[in-house]
Amino acid sequence: MTVYRIFPAVRSAAPDAPGGALFVPTSGNGRIANPGSYDELYFADSPEGAIAETFGRLSEWHSGMLTRAGRPLALATCRFPDDVALCDLDDPQELVRLTLRPSEVVTSDRRRSQAWARAIYERRAFGGIRWWSRLDSRWFVVGIWRTDLLESAAEPEELRIDDPRIARAAEIIVRRLSS
Repeated sequence: MTVYRIFPAVRSAAPDAPGGALFVPTSGNGRIANPGSYDELYFADSPEGAIAETFGRLSEWHSGMLTRAGRPLALATCRFPDDVALCDLDDPQELVRLTLRPSEVVTSDRRRSQAWARAIYERRAFGGIRWWSRLDSRWFVVGIWRTDLLESAAEPEELRIDDPRIARAAEIIVRRLSS
């Protein structure tokens, strides 16, 4: 499976070092974060989905949003093995097995989402979780805790405001795009 993420890049960084595409920060505040149990990285199933998830809270998109802490934001293209199962929270049967309601999947209450994520992780059957984007259900977000299985599939691309993928994401989630 090919997955995408936006990250603050350091050109000379190794993939798993700070500033690298596969660096795993230990912040503990993500939707499925459980730092005492596992580390995780968040991806989307398309470049546009990764862009929308990163910048979706902004009503106007401009070149100033493309840096974080003085570092350029870049798009990473990564591979995750197809033979490693992801818990698919878009599958109604999986939700029934987990006794999980769709509203609990998209809750903004991180304590609740972290609790169901920990329960899924503890089953030891999955390398991560897949759910629909809150911004557009055609996109999926993938939280991976088997980060040791991820590989960079291409050199990270520094984002530019004139990137057509940014324009497509902005159009889909109705954001104003300026230079």
